[in-house]
Formats: sequence, structure tokens, C-alpha cells
Amino acid sequence: MKSEIKQLKKIKVISLAKIFAVIGIIVGFLFGIMSAIQASANPMTFSQAMQYVQTSPDQVVSLFFLALGYWSIIVAPILFGIAQFIYGAIVALIYNLIAKYVGGVKVVLE
Repeated sequence: MKSEIKQLKKIKVISLAKIFAVIGIIVGFLFGIMSAIQASANPMTFSQAMQYVQTSPDQVVSLFFLALGYWSIIVAPILFGIAQFIYGAIVALIYNLIAKYVGGVKVVLE
């Protein structure tokens, strides 16, 4: 087979955003499972979580999912998927803007 070097000049925004969203859903599901396991070992209510947040605000996300318990298996993939969809769209827009001036990534295709 003959290999060709092609330049990736533009990325379709929705296409990359969907890929990022799927990856976010998978990672969110794994995170949700780990949070649910941890929550079963250390059950916590939202009011208890808020007390911890006041003493250490950098733990907000972890405490939120810990307080959700088993619901984090459902909530985490949704939130991660939405966040990664937005992030993927932003990355594609920035890439398209930069690729106009600098040139795109060169890819070897067979």
C-alpha cells in the first residue's frame, strides 16, 4: 500500500464534540462506580458534605459525588459527557482558528 501525507485543515466541531462526549461518558461511568463504592463504605448526606466543603473547598466535586452515593453512577456520566462535549467543541474551534494561520496537522494515510 502507498502511504500519503495529508494535512488536517479543519475539524467539524460537532464531530469532535461527540467523540469527546462519548469519552466523557465512559470516564464518568467509571468515576461514578468508584464514587458509589466509596460512598457505600462511608455514607454521607449532603448536609454533612457541606460541612466538609466549608473546611476544605477544594474537595467540592468529590464530596458532591460521595454524597450522591449510588446515584453518582447515573449523574457522573451525564455531567462528564456534557462537560466533555463543550470542551470538544471549544478544542475544535480553536484548532480550526489556528490551522488557518499555521497550517494543519500532517497525517499519514494508507
